[in-house]
Order: sequence, then structure tokens, then C-alpha cells
Amino acid sequence: MPLNVEAILAKAFHLSPNPIAISALDDGNIIEANDSFLQFFGYDRTDVISHSISELNIWVNPDQRDQVPHLLAAQGSIRGQEVEMQTRTGQLKTVLFSAEPIEIEQQSCLLGTIQDITERKRAEAALQAQDASLKKSEAKYRHLLQTANCIIVRTHRDGRVRFMNDFGQRFFGYTNDEIVGRNLLATIVP
Repeated sequence: MPLNVEAILAKAFHLSPNPIAISALDDGNIIEANDSFLQFFGYDRTDVISHSISELNIWVNPDQRDQVPHLLAAQGSIRGQEVEMQTRTGQLKTVLFSAEPIEIEQQSCLLGTIQDITERKRAEAALQAQDASLKKSEAKYRHLLQTANCIIVRTHRDGRVRFMNDFGQRFFGYTNDEIVGRNLLATIVP
């Protein structure tokens, strides 16, 4: 029994959880879009089919959209380009855009798909903010330790010095390199 490759590809297109659309290269009119595309952007099929990508206003930066044909001509395809898109309601989404030119019934078309990375980008931004806050807190703590007018020492369990603040180093007459790693009691108690 011969495989019906066209039917298999059509099923893969429609079953994909990633939004996929096929548009004409010359005018950008959408020829077909899967349900994931419609759900992601919040459109009905009648709002999308035979309408151009620019009419739908899904690209936040139209200059990026306008660069797609040039990138395809130069590279042959686009793989995982990070872009900002927006839904019908104006909700911003960060996506990885991939596209490749295809021929359908002797018409030059564009097969485009996106992967939503909005939540990942939000998580990365939150981690960066948390990291920056932690670094700021650590810097304040270090400054407090170094500028305190009392001796502050941190040791390993065996009594070797891990840290001694500037006041302690001046008081005992040691530099950081001289005191770190030495036994605290053997060093400071004659």
C-alpha cells in the first residue's frame, strides 16, 4: 500500500501544537493556517484566510516582518529568529520564528511556524532581576563586613581562617593573604 505523503503532511500541519501558517510570498495573503495559529493569535479562520500578515498586524516590529523575504533570499530559510508578535487583543508574545519558502501549485509561498517562548523569557528576566538583587545585597553585606569597627572572622571547622575583615587585619597586623588559611588561635594568640 503506497503512502499518501500529502495526507500525512496535512495531518502533521493541522495536529501541530505550534502555530503554523502558509502565505503567498508575493502579497503575504494567508492560504492556510492550523488551529494552533488561530488559537494563539485569537482569530477565526475567516479572519485569517485570504488576509495578509500585515493586515492582521501580528508583527510588533513591521521592519522585522519586511526583512523576511530578504533573509529568505540570502539564507534560504529562517530558523528560530526571536521576534515580538501580538495577538488580536494586543497581548505581546515573544516567539521563535522559523520560515521556509515552498511551492504550492506553482505559487511561491512561505511556510512559517512559531514557538512561544514568552514564559521562558519572563522567567529569565525574573531570574536576572533576582540575581541583580542578590548581587546588590551581597555587595552591601561585604561593605558592612569590611567597614565595621570591630573584628569579624569566619573560620573553617578546623579553625583555619576563611575571612577576616579589614579592621581585624589591621588590628592583628596581617594582610588578607597572610591570615587566610592559617589557624586562627595559633596565629593571634601568642
